[in-house]
Amino acid sequence: MTRAVGFEVLGLTEIVSFTTLKNLPSRRVMERIGMTNTHTDFEHPAVPEGNALRPHCLYKISRVQWTQSDASLKKHHPSD
Repeated sequence: MTRAVGFEVLGLTEIVSFTTLKNLPSRRVMERIGMTNTHTDFEHPAVPEGNALRPHCLYKISRVQWTQSDASLKKHHPSD
């Protein structure tokens, strides 16, 4: 789901995403699209205890944050 679909079509007020702490490429994507780390790491219950992939981090973006970042992007790139 794109952020636009989530916010404009579905009317969500917030979109969240999570990944294992070790998945740096996914974390960089979430940051690049404007999501912020909530610093509320958690143990994913579907991953066995003791598994190195069990620790996860939670990212989120609110509709307000998305609207502000979208407006800022349009200001810097009006032809888009």
